[in-house]
Amino acid sequence: MKIPKELKIIGRTIKVVVDDELTNRNDTYGEAHYRYDKIYLQPRVKGIPRTPQSIQITFLHEIIHFILEGLRESDLRNNEKFVGPFSEVLYQVLKDNKLCFDGEEHGKRQGQGKKAQNKK
Repeated sequence: MKIPKELKIIGRTIKVVVDDELTNRNDTYGEAHYRYDKIYLQPRVKGIPRTPQSIQITFLHEIIHFILEGLRESDLRNNEKFVGPFSEVLYQVLKDNKLCFDGEEHGKRQGQGKKAQNKK
């Protein structure tokens, strides 16, 4: 999954910011800043790159926080025991079913080339 520089969530444009000092300041790999419409992600810790899977799960984790904020579900939004496992399960479902991960375009079926897609 390629993490975009921005995305839309419930009508809001959210910027994705790479922050190499996030863990040093706040002891976290990602943060959702609702007031500023930003998701912060830390791609490496102490100079060592995090795995793509770990960064993608963190990205989904912060998206879930934004969704729950938009739905006015503050109890769930603040419940890391819910958001953490939910983001990992969502990642697993998307990844195992090849749903828009690993460079696949939305709507493109596995095994189809551009010619097959253009015939639609």
